[in-house]
Amino acid sequence: MIIMKFGGALLSTAAAILHTCRIIRSYRTKNKIVLVVSVKCNA
Repeated sequence: MIIMKFGGALLSTAAAILHTCRIIRSYRTKNKIVLVVSVKCNA
């Protein structure tokens, strides 16, 4: 499992990862989005 944290400027990168990886869980903190993705990513 990989946990990634993105700030506001990297939300487009997070959106790209949403298309290529299998998201286990995603949740937002105050100004960041945190994605928990599986290890098998097609990035």
